[in-house]
Amino acid sequence: MRVFVAGATGAIGSRLVPLLVEAGHQVTGMTRSSKKAEQVHGAGGTPAVADALDREAVMRAVKAAAPASSPALGYWSTDVVRDCESSKPDAKRLVSAAKPISRL
Repeated sequence: MRVFVAGATGAIGSRLVPLLVEAGHQVTGMTRSSKKAEQVHGAGGTPAVADALDREAVMRAVKAAAPASSPALGYWSTDVVRDCESSKPDAKRLVSAAKPISRL
């Protein structure tokens, strides 16, 4: 399955990416800097450099990580979407970027 991890070099993401790769998933990990992109690559993922505050950059990163149509995308619960949309602006941008290519 293709998996997109926002915050791939953070406290949770840095542990999650190698676990997902080890489990056989194709992981794209978003990070803010090209310097940290090497960390994602070293963990076996494909890095996507984007600032979570830049809506267009986030949308490009999400779209680049996903196939044109993917039944695996969009299995987010409505509670997760609602929580994200009422949360921080960067979480709203991530949900906004995912909606056109998923079943949200």
